[in-house]
Amino acid sequence: MSYSQPYTIQVPYSGSRSVSYPKSDSGGTLNVSYSGTAPAQIVIHVDTDPFDSSVSRVNGHIDMLTGAVIAMNAAQVAAINQTTGEVSASLLNGFFGTIKAELSQQLQALDSAIKAIFGLILEQGKGVSQKTLQMEGDFNRIRSRYVTLFRDLDTECYKRIYELDKPAFQLSENIQNKLIREAISGEGANNFIVLNEEASTKMMLLTSRLLRKVRDLIKTLGAYISQETRITALIDSFLVSEPVEKTAPLLLPVIFTESDTLEGDRGGISGKDYTCFLPDTLSSEERSKISRPIDEYCRNDTAAQWKEPEEQSMLLLDKEFKILVEAEFAERGDPSEDGASKRRVYDELMKLWQDRSFLIL
Repeated sequence: MSYSQPYTIQVPYSGSRSVSYPKSDSGGTLNVSYSGTAPAQIVIHVDTDPFDSSVSRVNGHIDMLTGAVIAMNAAQVAAINQTTGEVSASLLNGFFGTIKAELSQQLQALDSAIKAIFGLILEQGKGVSQKTLQMEGDFNRIRSRYVTLFRDLDTECYKRIYELDKPAFQLSENIQNKLIREAISGEGANNFIVLNEEASTKMMLLTSRLLRKVRDLIKTLGAYISQETRITALIDSFLVSEPVEKTAPLLLPVIFTESDTLEGDRGGISGKDYTCFLPDTLSSEERSKISRPIDEYCRNDTAAQWKEPEEQSMLLLDKEFKILVEAEFAERGDPSEDGASKRRVYDELMKLWQDRSFLIL
């Protein structure tokens, strides 16, 4: 806006002039000099209306520019947010799509591998069944051949023994035919016909012989029956009789396994499969009675304390496992197709065993 500013200044002045003075003795003019300062009041008026108008116009332009910048900034922010959302959505959709496709491919590959393994197992099962039937047939043929052989050997042995002790066998046959059979068949008639000393003597001899044979038979049966008593006495002589203060526990081998099922966790149902293996000598009631507390104990994480097995135990287990595998796949070097499949199963089994990781109680 316009304004006025007053100022007070001192203005110096000086000069000389000629003055006349009145007549006197002589009268005349006199040159007089003068000097001094005189105050002066100055008022300065500043007219700012044009500048104010210019400033107002500039402010209006600046406000319009500010509004345009703000609008542009908002549009740019909105565009950046939209672009960011689209880029993020594209990245997420692409990432999850890629992962989904990869998982689908892996599932298909695993499904194909599992189906191939199942097919291989079925083929091997058929091969095992055929091999079992073939072995049974071979065993029956070998058994029949050896049965015939042993029967012929028994017959030949009987003939040779008979030839070696032929007089004794003939004497035994004659005695049996004459003293036992003929005596038994003809004694009744002789008792009615001939009542003499010879009949009584023959009867006594027959009775004595029968008595002796019965005594030998009873003695043989007694020795056979007492054989078990003697064996029991010998076994008891090896044992030490010690009193037992309390009932001693009977230890049985038990295998408890936990495995992941192919279905996984669905509908609140755990995708785990638990199995308890017990000896076949136990009854179904005993197996159920023993497996129930074992299952509860092994599936309770607070009660069961699992740990890594000791190195010595792992070495023994590895040794026994390799012995069983070598015995099972002894024919894996066969160049036939069956041998090649066994070789693949053997290699896969050893690979799984090398990658093993398990805990023990």
